[in-house]
This record gives sequence, C-alpha cells and structure tokens, in this order.
Amino acid sequence: MRSTFAWVTLPTVIVLVFPACVGDEPTVNPSGSDAGVGSDADDASQGVDGTAADTTPCSKMCSGQCADPGSAQTGCAGTSCAACPSTDHRPATCNGGQCAVGPCETGFSDCDMTAQNGCETRTSTDAANCGGCGTQCGTAHTTGNPTCAAGACQYPCADGYAHCSNTPSSGCETNVKGTDANNCGACGHSCLGGTCVAGACQVAILASNQNYPSAIALDATKVYFANRNGGTINRVGKDGTNLEPLVSNQSSPQAMTTDGTSIFWVNYPNAQVMRATTTGAGPTPIGTAPSSFMIALGGGFVWWANRDAPYVKKNGVAASGSGTEVSVSTGSGAEGDWIVADAQYVFWTDSALGKIFRAGINDAACDETSTCTAIVPATTSPYALASDANNLYWAELGGTISIKKVAKTGGTVTILASNQGPTPQTLATDGIDVYWGIFGANVIRKVAVNASTPCDGTGCTFVADAAFPNAIAVDDKAVYWVSQTGGYVAKIAK
Repeated sequence: MRSTFAWVTLPTVIVLVFPACVGDEPTVNPSGSDAGVGSDADDASQGVDGTAADTTPCSKMCSGQCADPGSAQTGCAGTSCAACPSTDHRPATCNGGQCAVGPCETGFSDCDMTAQNGCETRTSTDAANCGGCGTQCGTAHTTGNPTCAAGACQYPCADGYAHCSNTPSSGCETNVKGTDANNCGACGHSCLGGTCVAGACQVAILASNQNYPSAIALDATKVYFANRNGGTINRVGKDGTNLEPLVSNQSSPQAMTTDGTSIFWVNYPNAQVMRATTTGAGPTPIGTAPSSFMIALGGGFVWWANRDAPYVKKNGVAASGSGTEVSVSTGSGAEGDWIVADAQYVFWTDSALGKIFRAGINDAACDETSTCTAIVPATTSPYALASDANNLYWAELGGTISIKKVAKTGGTVTILASNQGPTPQTLATDGIDVYWGIFGANVIRKVAVNASTPCDGTGCTFVADAAFPNAIAVDDKAVYWVSQTGGYVAKIAK
C-alpha cells in the first residue's frame, strides 16, 4: 500500500496558477517538476470523464464563472460584469476589449446620426428612406402614395406608365405605351431597331427591293435569304446592316437552312440540293431533289422532301461537305411535303396520304404505304411543319383550317388555333409560341404552344400587315420573315 501512494504529493495537486475556466477548478502548471509520465500533472490534464480538461487561463470572473472577454453581455474585457449598453436596433459589441455599438439590425439605419436613439429608421418599410437613408420613393405618374417593402419602392403607377429607371425618386417616369423603343409596352422591352407606337413594336425592314424573296434562315448574328426570281443567296445582319449577296446564278432557290458554317438550299426547277459556306464559298450540288421545296438539318444530315418518289432523301454533309445521298422513303401514290429533323429522328408530312411520318436518322428506307411509321395516321392535307424539343406543329388545310400539335412520340393531337384560312403557308416555333404566315390574309399569327383554349381567326394575329409572308424564322428575341410580293426581309421584336 505504501508503494502505491508514495509518489502522490498533496502540495503538487493544489498549487494554483490562475482560476480554471471550468467552474472553480484550479489551473495546473504542466511544466512543473512532477509533470512526468504517471505524475499528478498527467492526471490533472484529464477531466473526470477522461476527456482533456480546459486549462486556458481565465482573465475575468463574473458571478463565480469564467466570463468571455469577447462578450458584450458581460462587459467585454472591462472590469465591470455589467452588459454593455445598447440602443434601439443597434446591439452592443466588443471592440479591442471595450464596449462599442455594433452595426444596425437588418432593415434599420441611423438616419439622424444621433447615437442616443440608435438605428431609429426602418428602411425596410419607410417610403422616405426606402432601402437607405434619404432614398425617397417618387410620386411622378402615380395614383397614390408609393410604399416600401423589403427596402424596395412599390409604385401604384398610372395606366401606361412604369418605373423603369434605377432612381427610386423618379416614380413612374416611363411612358411604356408611348414611343420609347427601349421600353415599349414594358420596361426593358426593346424594339430591336424598330419603332414603338402606342406601346407596340413596329416592323423593322432589314432588306428592301428584293426580287421575290422566298426562303429564310438564321444564325447567331445573320439573316440568310434567297431571292427566287433573282436567283441569289444573300445575307444581312440581324440589325439590318451589311446587306450583301453571297451566291448568284441559282435556279429559283426556295428552301433554306443553315448550321452556322454552311448554307443549304433547294434549286427547285433543276432538282438540286446545294451547299455553300456562310461566306459564299461554293456553291456545290450535294443531292438530287425532284420537285422538292423543303429542307432540314438534324443528326449530322441534310434532309429534303420530294413531291415525287423517293419522297425523303438525306446526305451526311451538314459539316463536312461530302457524303452519299440516301433515299429514306418510297411508296406508290405518296407525296413528301414538309420536313424537320432532330438528333434522333426525321419527320415529314404527306398531304396525299394525310399522314405525318417518323424515321430514325439511320433507319433503312421504308414504304409510306406500308412500313413507314405514321405518328399521325390520319390528318387532312398536313402542311407547314415545325418542331421544338418535344412536339411537332403543322397546319391542317382540311375542314376549318387549323394549327395542331402532337408529341414527337405520337399520341393525342391538340388543336391550338382554328379558322386560319385561306392558307397557313409557313410555321416556326421557339418552344414557347408557334408563329405562322397566312397567304391571302397577309398577316402573321401566333399562339402559345401550351394554350389551354385554341385561338380563333383574327384573335391569333401578331403582325397585321405582312404582305405575302412566304417563310418565317424565330430566335429568342424576334420573328423574321420574307415577303414575296413586298420584296423585303423584315423582323419584329417579340
């Protein structure tokens, strides 16, 4: 028993350097002469549960407890344990060990610069100090007093006016139903070079005095178009600048597409599919097109539809400029019309059979009267085909003449617009709306792709004066078209 306790020395255990921060336990000096293996110092470095004890020196005691010198609740590092004084919406804090006032609470500010009353102004809701001291919500063209919510002015604007600037005091300064082409109809709605009349963007002419323009295609910055009677392929900037011919001496070009590197088109009378670069180098024939006037790109191929067999053909020349022409569909009494393609499938209409077909981009040739897959097996004179990521859209020329859609996988056909005679000539979609031109009516119309109720007749009108719109294209900002009888290329902001 004596050998068991002979090394424990009471004075070593009770020697205090500073009061411990864990309750009133003493702090042990770990560098003492007995701080070796098996010493009392080794035992003192552990708490009662075997974990390491806090041996940090305590610089301030409050109510018998070690106080945090960084806490304003116990007077920071000062000699007093009283909480640091605070003011309205401005809590106290510690700065260099001394009591100090902190920043204002969120949504409040010290606008009178008087320390005694703290952050007295609620800038989150005060219309005279909205979002910051002195930021007043203006009253120009308002129907009542502006309010402030979450630090932002809320204006009850008069009809036709809106707050479009970054200056809160300006109120409803902008007449969006006037002539402001940068805020036409709504703040930030640009007419993209066109004028604004009564809050509606007007048509902007990109190229005039053209010779029966009949086809159109877009890339990121340019509009490409074909003059059917003039036999030229041309381009112009989307802003209407730098109009120039690219290719001449073509035979009635009337269908066109581009991948941004090359332009592809159909010369109708001499049954050729042509390719040139977007700078006009070429042109080069890449396929035969008996009575064809529709062309598409998809899956690395150029596709075109023919009125005579074979009704759909392709060539793998979208980028390389070389390839082998392949027939995709045949069949007695059939007729290829309009065509679109994506990375997996090609789709085409047959107005003679009243069907819309689909084939994989690498499928073997099929017979439209027997083996081709019809995703719309019965429709009257399908015409003017367009597509987005999920759906196909077309004009049905039978009955009331309507605009319809169906999933690319087939299924239920939905009517989007009715009474669209005399002839919807061309369709385009951006996945949000479908646009089409009406021959005879000389208008361009549109409807939302997810419209719950079909629009009817003139209720679908988008552009009321578009002389003979023969081809339409869309991007994220505008709708573009060519007018055959008007001899121009135009656009209008969406």
